[in-house]
Amino acid sequence: MARKLTDLAQLSKALIRSQPTEPPPAAPPAPTTAKAALSRDEAEVLAYFSKDSSPSAKRTAPKKAPAPKVEDKSAELEGLKVRIAELEALLQQSACAQAQAKAQAESMAQELHAAQEALQSAETDRARLRETCAALEQSLNHATQPDEATFAAPETAAVPTAAVPKPELLKIPAGLDEIFAGELREMILTSLAETQAIARQAGRDRRAAVLEAFLAANPPSGELDRRRARLRQILKNAGSFNDAHVLAELAELGIRPVSGRKHWKLDYGGLRLTMAKTPSDFRSSLNAATEIGNRCY
Repeated sequence: MARKLTDLAQLSKALIRSQPTEPPPAAPPAPTTAKAALSRDEAEVLAYFSKDSSPSAKRTAPKKAPAPKVEDKSAELEGLKVRIAELEALLQQSACAQAQAKAQAESMAQELHAAQEALQSAETDRARLRETCAALEQSLNHATQPDEATFAAPETAAVPTAAVPKPELLKIPAGLDEIFAGELREMILTSLAETQAIARQAGRDRRAAVLEAFLAANPPSGELDRRRARLRQILKNAGSFNDAHVLAELAELGIRPVSGRKHWKLDYGGLRLTMAKTPSDFRSSLNAATEIGNRCY
């Protein structure tokens, strides 16, 4: 009768050895005995417990991923280095921006402090000015109040002032004749214009204002400037010889010849002038025109 096994420990060590994939060739049949029957039962139990270890029942192990190549690792390393450089640049920019913001904040704080001090000083000045204005108003009110002694004093008659005679403007003196109509008026107005400019420069504002108002009410005609330009043109056209034609044109301006030996002697309202008969050059004639014009006009 076959023995019943309840545990693997009851099997012999020879049966626990790994069985080959292909069974060995079958041995010739032996006579069935109790020992043989026991070996057959052990073989069936061993086959039962070792069927999971057969090649068909073995689980396939997961395939390992292939190791990355060296080139792929180098590219990944370079990418990481570039990313690190970018992060460092961003960090540096952030630090610079933070420093600028800090400096700006400090500057604004200083400006705020200065503004607060200026405001405080202005408030102090304002209070002082209020006190000064109050004191001045009090003094003014006290000064404008009528005094009782004023009413008690007798009234005194006002002393009449002597009437100041008003002189006439531009009164022509006797014996002073005009070379042309309005000559004296033009000379006086021209002198007033020059005096007004001098008074303005000297800071005599009242005198300058009076002369300016007078000139605005009595504008000059400009006859003196026209005669000065005419004299300059006559001597310029004469060239190198001042002949009788030149003297005739000068007589139209009131400049009359008196004699002419070496030089022409001229007269303008009692003023004696001298002019060369043959000027040395063009500039000599212009200089003579300027000198005569300044002395006559």
